[in-house]
Amino acid sequence: MFHKGMEPYGCISKTIQVAKLRRLDINEMRIRDCIDIPINGRIVIIDRPKMERVMAKLAKKRGAKIHTGKRVKISELANEYDLIIDASGYPSQWCREFEEKPKKPAIALQARCKLECDEMIIDISGGFDGYFYTFPKSDGYANVGVGFWKSRLSNLGYWLKKYVEFMGGEMLHKTAGLIGVGLNRPFIRQCDSTTVALVGDAAGMVDPFLAEGMTKAVFGARILAECIKRGDLAFYEKKYMESMRMHYLVSNLLYASKVHLPHAIFFKIIKPIAPILRDLILG
Repeated sequence: MFHKGMEPYGCISKTIQVAKLRRLDINEMRIRDCIDIPINGRIVIIDRPKMERVMAKLAKKRGAKIHTGKRVKISELANEYDLIIDASGYPSQWCREFEEKPKKPAIALQARCKLECDEMIIDISGGFDGYFYTFPKSDGYANVGVGFWKSRLSNLGYWLKKYVEFMGGEMLHKTAGLIGVGLNRPFIRQCDSTTVALVGDAAGMVDPFLAEGMTKAVFGARILAECIKRGDLAFYEKKYMESMRMHYLVSNLLYASKVHLPHAIFFKIIKPIAPILRDLILG
């Protein structure tokens, strides 16, 4: 998922016009409330494998050397290079290598499904601080999943299967992953004489309300690249936070409200201000 204008050229698989935030009773598998949020094409779904191929091609064209199939350590690269960029996801290579305890991650279990869907759907339910989601992909397919941050549902596989059936999808295959929620600051570290910059999930840039991190990773990478180009790497974190502070403030408030308020009340509060929140989050 990308905000419009941030996606790599030619990698869009679906343009989203409407997002739905729904209150789901998981015991009865029934929608109790729904907020339709007009997105009007400001969010697009990308073809990630294609995006990675495009990015690799551009990188090679500009002189980058890409090595795959080999594990590397920051400590092994230190002193050979001026800068190492840790974009290793959660937990970051820095945390794994230097035994720094990472913040607790979000966890998502997702299925690629045969499912006709043109809307982005997020369903929240009482009892856990996560959500169910349906993100349309190319025609006839969608990613359907369940994710949580701190308090979980037991037997995620069962609930994912039940939710896919509720959505009318046919499950093809499942994947699971850890998501780096919670800013892992500072973004700039030092290993001997080499500077190490964290970005994306490695820097904990993921949205705390929606657990969406791809857009933040790209945005952070663009700021980091600009700082490298200008020779002002020390301002990387400051520039990122100046641009994203309001986004994280709103997302944290939404997350706290969703967790601590009864969902019926949460929806009554959110409905009239949904367009304002949309603009604050999307920019």
